[in-house]
Amino acid sequence: MNDDRTPATDSGTGDEQTSWSRRRFLNTGLATGLGAAALGACSTVAAQDATTTSVPSVEEAVTHLSHPDPSEETIALYRYLHDEWGERVLSGQQYEPWGVDEMDHIESVTGQRPAVQGADFIHDDKSQATDQALEWWDQGGITSIMWHWGVPGQETPEDEYDQSRNTGVQIDLQQILQEGTEPNQEFWAELAEVADELETLRDAGVPIIWRPFHEFEGQWFWWGVEGADFFVELWETMHEYYVHERDLDNLIWLLPHTGNPNPNWVPDESTFDLWGGDTYSGGTSYQWLYDDVVSVHGEDRPIIMHEIGRDDGATDGQPPDPDAVPQDGAWWSMWINWHTSWLTNIEDSYLDHVYNHELTVTLEDVPDIVAEYGGGGGGGGGDPDPDPDPESCRDFGEFSACDTNDDGLYRDFNGDDDVTTSDVVEFFEHVDSDGIQHNVEYFDYTDSGEVTTSDVVELFQYVSSS
Repeated sequence: MNDDRTPATDSGTGDEQTSWSRRRFLNTGLATGLGAAALGACSTVAAQDATTTSVPSVEEAVTHLSHPDPSEETIALYRYLHDEWGERVLSGQQYEPWGVDEMDHIESVTGQRPAVQGADFIHDDKSQATDQALEWWDQGGITSIMWHWGVPGQETPEDEYDQSRNTGVQIDLQQILQEGTEPNQEFWAELAEVADELETLRDAGVPIIWRPFHEFEGQWFWWGVEGADFFVELWETMHEYYVHERDLDNLIWLLPHTGNPNPNWVPDESTFDLWGGDTYSGGTSYQWLYDDVVSVHGEDRPIIMHEIGRDDGATDGQPPDPDAVPQDGAWWSMWINWHTSWLTNIEDSYLDHVYNHELTVTLEDVPDIVAEYGGGGGGGGGDPDPDPDPESCRDFGEFSACDTNDDGLYRDFNGDDDVTTSDVVEFFEHVDSDGIQHNVEYFDYTDSGEVTTSDVVELFQYVSSS
């Protein structure tokens, strides 16, 4: 749970933050016009509902993910998140057995169930989270697992949540990383215990969005008390052990910031796959947090709101309003609402509005992820030709492109042997680059003798008519 409930200053909305990303492309007049042409509705929302991100091919997903050989299920889930990102937002709910059945509550109010279930290795019986994930995957859902980890090697009467808090620290935390100390030995024993559970999920073919050491910049959990260097060593130690020694190829590593993302706390980029933030207050779309996360990491991966919830008597702290998300460009990939009263404090009418909105993905909307995204297909253009003709592709400096029909024009910008809306976005991003402006003959789709945004429109129309 997040104790940092004050929104940061709106810091990511100035021109200095603007880049021609896929999401920024949506907010241009050109994108709006293209959306109208494709969807028959002249509105920004129509344009934003169009495909906005390039779905990585299987090979690209492997290079993105931090495990050197991720499982087919992991690749499929990662690609699915990319395919939905920028078009719809996955609903999520933390599910804990503490007096409220969150899933029953949501279904009774909305008639729906969330696409994503949150679980926690907080319980003495670690298999509880494992069983939740197994059952939810069997029902067609996605699970994100966190870990309220009690201080290793510390014997206290409190439960593991209390032990994870900074107020429960009764030992020298530096000993946790000092070989031979009792806290270090317990650290490795507990790390192995949870690895055993994740291994069970791996062997069952269940991919997990894994978010350990949540809200790490904060001072309210022991892994944040000693500062950035200590946290980074913890994160990288866990990653090395889980990926390279335990071969947990079913994990998508989510770096879970607080509501105030700090670049000084970011581990080596090879040790995480996604990023996000959380908050319990601060608006309708939470654009301020979205932009703050983007300012630290960029906007080329799905961005997660991994905790949100409404406190008793609060007027905000509920899931992002799907009406506001496209208007503000705060395209969260998913949100996960906190458990028990943090859910039931949300007004029924608002919960129903969110869960039955056309931009919200619920459990029944989730496809057979492995069948659609594991070995091909799925959204933004399919998989690359396993043996592409090198003569049909060229390097243009900042990018490469391919001629898919031997007419001398290069329309395929992601090398998947197909021309889709993702190629239109890639072309738009590079239209003023030297690679295009010095090679006009290859990109002059309008045969005008120059390459301008008119050629972007022409490429879009080519895609629409294909």
